[in-house]
Amino acid sequence: MASKRALIVVHSYFVRDTRPRRLAAALTDAGWTVDVVCARDEGEPRAQTVNGVRIHRLPARRRRGGKGRYAFEYISFTLMALAKVTGLWLRRRHRAIYVLGIPNFLVFSALVPRLGGSRVLLDMRDPLPEFFEAKYRLSEAHPLVRGLLAEERISARFAAQVVTVHHTMATLYERSVPAAKIGVVMNAPDPRVFAVEGNAQRDRSDRTMLYAGTVASRYGVDLALRALALLRNEIPALRLRVVGDGDLVPELRAVARAEHLEDRVSFDGPVPLEAIPRIVQAAWIGVQPNRDDPLMRYSLSTKVLEWCLLGLPVVAGETRPLLELFTKDELFFHAPEDLDAMCDRIREANGDPVALGERVERARTAAGRISFATEAAALLRLVAGDPGH
Repeated sequence: MASKRALIVVHSYFVRDTRPRRLAAALTDAGWTVDVVCARDEGEPRAQTVNGVRIHRLPARRRRGGKGRYAFEYISFTLMALAKVTGLWLRRRHRAIYVLGIPNFLVFSALVPRLGGSRVLLDMRDPLPEFFEAKYRLSEAHPLVRGLLAEERISARFAAQVVTVHHTMATLYERSVPAAKIGVVMNAPDPRVFAVEGNAQRDRSDRTMLYAGTVASRYGVDLALRALALLRNEIPALRLRVVGDGDLVPELRAVARAEHLEDRVSFDGPVPLEAIPRIVQAAWIGVQPNRDDPLMRYSLSTKVLEWCLLGLPVVAGETRPLLELFTKDELFFHAPEDLDAMCDRIREANGDPVALGERVERARTAAGRISFATEAAALLRLVAGDPGH
């Protein structure tokens, strides 16, 4: 058990999921042998080695649907993962099992390794009670929300260590687990991927707003489209580029048609992580509008950090973690769901190129304080069980 072998378990498509990829990279860089158990998307092989990481994919396509569909996917994947994790561990005796929610009860796929002495970590990157509150407009007293809070507590207590993505989220999780058991590993951009290209030049006349990531209502992407409709005559070159996929895409396409914006909006679909820097460096500003709901109040979008490091100005709806990391002189903040305020911030970005450049440099400095090397070191201490974390 002394060997440096780790197994990562995640209910997502690993190569498209930034956080587990960064965790795996940090471990392999430190000399760990890493296996990954994840979902399998259409066209992906069942087994594959990428950058030294052995990927084992389970036949579990992720599909959007109602609460019943979520329950089916969560339970079926956990049962398949239980069998796969047990088989891999019996052959390789991993020293650490690192499980990423959602769902949190996926941590029980590590039951046999835990009984065998492996260190089990649960990464609670999103709070499930708040997720379902926001998605289905449920109250805190709803039986489903209360059940999910119980799921959070039971799962957290099963793990030797709980990990989350920032300190605001860690404070939230103190409702379920003692603070001393919670570690923070922030989603710091990997400098090997998010490095400014020396020959990258932005077109000074371009006014393309970029949204990249999951295209869901909670991120307020529709607000960016409506801002475009309001400002198209005032800023004639204004465009919107949406990179990603999600439930909201059909609605956005319909709004674009209704507002006669088809020639100003592009929908690119998902792209590999490595393609993002070039897309970012070709844009004018990044937009992350955000809605005011129980989940988004705790949201810290990694892409905001990436955009700042790559020199892209950011217009963002306020969230608690963003306000802790950035000032209003660094990002163009507006109240969530406040379309008029968002339009004012876009006008401000358009009005003074010199001030815009100065803001970009301040934001780059602020984002740079979240170091990939520092967060990787924190991860390694947590995985190894170093009490000095």
